[in-house]
Amino acid sequence: MNSDDTDSKRTLSQNSKMWPMLTDFSRQKKWRCTVAGTWVMKLMPPAHWKAVLTAAFAEETEMAEGWTGGVVMLGESTSNYGVKRMADFITWLYANGNEVGIVWSEKSEHAHRMFGAHNYAKKAA
Repeated sequence: MNSDDTDSKRTLSQNSKMWPMLTDFSRQKKWRCTVAGTWVMKLMPPAHWKAVLTAAFAEETEMAEGWTGGVVMLGESTSNYGVKRMADFITWLYANGNEVGIVWSEKSEHAHRMFGAHNYAKKAA
């Protein structure tokens, strides 16, 4: 877990910003995942993108065997992020989403204007 003990918990506005971004990924980016044990390329729901992207952000590679087979990624939970770490994650989402051609929805753009990463950094300082 990388939450800084001196950093206050992530804000509700940060959480409100993250979900539209994850929804943008879920509607636009196909990803390799399993369906009934078979690997396929498909769109995934926002919660699945959250697992993939938080693991990538934290550079996590730990896995556990699934209860009935398969594997489960182990890693950080954004609910444990402090304000600064969450701001870094949101900035990372933008950078990586831009790199793979995500077109940010009006909801994501509105949240960015209202709760941009620079606002979180000021609160964390």
